[in-house]
Amino acid sequence: MNMENEIDRTAIHEAGHIFMCSELGFEIEKATIIPDMAKGTDGSVTRKVVPRVDPNDTSQANLELIKKEILILLSGYCALEIAKAKKSEDGSARDYGKAMVVADSFYDSPLKARRLIKKCESQVKRILIYHWADVEAIANELLKKQVLVESDIKKMLDPLSKNPDPIWANSSVIKT
Repeated sequence: MNMENEIDRTAIHEAGHIFMCSELGFEIEKATIIPDMAKGTDGSVTRKVVPRVDPNDTSQANLELIKKEILILLSGYCALEIAKAKKSEDGSARDYGKAMVVADSFYDSPLKARRLIKKCESQVKRILIYHWADVEAIANELLKKQVLVESDIKKMLDPLSKNPDPIWANSSVIKT
């Protein structure tokens, strides 16, 4: 893959999202690296179910959902960073900004929100580095087909789910 090529960067970015969604147990309906000018995106990943997080709900279960959402939002940005690719001014910056909004909506302290973002970013990078060959395989499949539907994604990710990540072992999503 050539990280100077925008389509390759988009594939790595979306592959990061796909892999993290899978790691966190979210089913994916479709992923594409075809730009959508109407939405202003270079590519996208569509989850079957997107849990609704409530910034007013301070329960542990809601905090876990918020953390998962942040991990997913940061995964495309982190994948590009790992690949040492120039980050898209639109997609990666937009995802990082959305992660900040999610964190800010839960915490009354900007410092706590920033701390959560940094912890999540660190965890995403560890997970993606550990599974980098899988992320690259997903990106290559995206480059080949341009659109992956649920069955394509499941076929690719099912073997990965049989090899659990030791990073997740015996822990909540991330300790705060």
